[in-house]
Amino acid sequence: MIVYRPGSAMGKPDVMSRCHDFSEGSRASQSPPTTLLKPGQLILAAINLSEEPHETLPSTSSDILPQLGTLQKQDPILMPLLPYLQDLDIPQPPDIQVDITGFSLVDDIVHFNSLIYVPDNNALKIDIL
Repeated sequence: MIVYRPGSAMGKPDVMSRCHDFSEGSRASQSPPTTLLKPGQLILAAINLSEEPHETLPSTSSDILPQLGTLQKQDPILMPLLPYLQDLDIPQPPDIQVDITGFSLVDDIVHFNSLIYVPDNNALKIDIL
């Protein structure tokens, strides 16, 4: 929780409170903003869905969903699991039973714990954002 304390109640000033770099008129205040999150650091795992998924997805979801389905079929994590998700009557070895826990297939889109599974594809992640 953030609680406001007036300067007189803070006690000894620390280094950050004495820092004059960002005061008006300094060179630091005129410098361009710095990007703290690099593209390689962005990791998207899922999109939250409600009861009516088409209302929560962006308006371009009609373009994204076919692309998402294609990339899910090529995903190295999902490829061994897809046959077991598509046909629940196939006998599942114990290791597949563990791996498949939480996954489901809804309208040919793989979900994990009721969230859409997004494969590790940077172009797709950018389209979703």
